[in-house]
Amino acid sequence: MKVLELDIVKCEQKRGVYTEVEVLTDFYQNFHLKIKKLQKASSYTTVTHVVVESTLWVQTLSLVIDDKKYIRPNTSRWVVVKTIYAIGSILLQLILILKWFKVPTSNSTEHVFIDSWKQILMTFFLVMFIGTCFGLLQQFRVPSEIACVLNCSNYSERNHRGKGSPGHVPHYFIGLTLLAIITITAAPATLFVTSFVKPCMPPSFFTMALLPCNDWNDTPGQFLVKAVQALVAVYTGLVVFSTTIFGLTVLLQYPVTVQLLLLDGLRRKLQLLSRLLNNAWKDPAVPFVVGCVILLNSTSLYVVLSSSKHIPLPVLVFYSVAALDTFVIIQFLFKIFSYPYTRSVELITAARRGLKEGSRCEIKYVVSCSPLKVHLGNGTFSTDRLHS
Repeated sequence: MKVLELDIVKCEQKRGVYTEVEVLTDFYQNFHLKIKKLQKASSYTTVTHVVVESTLWVQTLSLVIDDKKYIRPNTSRWVVVKTIYAIGSILLQLILILKWFKVPTSNSTEHVFIDSWKQILMTFFLVMFIGTCFGLLQQFRVPSEIACVLNCSNYSERNHRGKGSPGHVPHYFIGLTLLAIITITAAPATLFVTSFVKPCMPPSFFTMALLPCNDWNDTPGQFLVKAVQALVAVYTGLVVFSTTIFGLTVLLQYPVTVQLLLLDGLRRKLQLLSRLLNNAWKDPAVPFVVGCVILLNSTSLYVVLSSSKHIPLPVLVFYSVAALDTFVIIQFLFKIFSYPYTRSVELITAARRGLKEGSRCEIKYVVSCSPLKVHLGNGTFSTDRLHS
């Protein structure tokens, strides 16, 4: 234990000497190790912890993983300061975005169609930043509930695997996890290059406000100014995507898939896990997240399909990636939430057919069973066959 403590102290001292570029390089070097962990994974918990480690690396979420791979609230003041700094940085960029909308644009018919994609792009970042602030405030609001539902899912799966259940993770779960890791890894690099090459184009909101930018294609400013803005964009991207991925992949996808695993014969634990999930996703979290994802998908598809010939290539690539990610979230991730209902309906139907010759008490008990619905928030939002 003493040797381990000395290694941790040395690591922390070394981390304090790191520059931001060196820390970012170390982050990308760990990407291959995380992919190897996914290839050897035999449980949802193992796969999910790869994403958790990636999202908690920025240390803006007030959570931490202990030695037993359980998540607990992090009450450190340093983490609180980092979270407040992240929220303040995003709020400042939100103010700059709103200030950009107040600048009068050309009313000529030639520029109306061309300038529309700029307004949509700024709206896209506006929705992303508002969603990130909401996610950071939400995890401040219910940190114990978040840790409880994740640890309950972890314990439930371990207990289920320990009873002889085969360790198998479906391909869709690994695919969504890989998409999350690739997004949180590649997005900061893309933002760094875009901010450095185009200091007058989003997401370079600070240089857009400070430098004499007449058009988004201008490249004013010295090397140091553009480098600082690029690092700020990288930090903002890490905060935005780590918060989003933690909410959708870890806090939403993971408990639902564990519910599917425990569906057979563990109804009480499923109901308890559903109640814990409701507490972690209190209103108005779910309608807000669903609305943001649908809005981002609609704006991205609109720009890609209607303005692809008028926008720069980096912006087109950004919109294409955003459209693909949100499409996968809507068509696959949201649809997974309906599986507990459809599977439980099939289970109850099969049980009723098999108990036609059973005792009266058994038949009455099976008839009284209702399908399992994944209620989120205050219980009014549920995922069933219609939602899927």
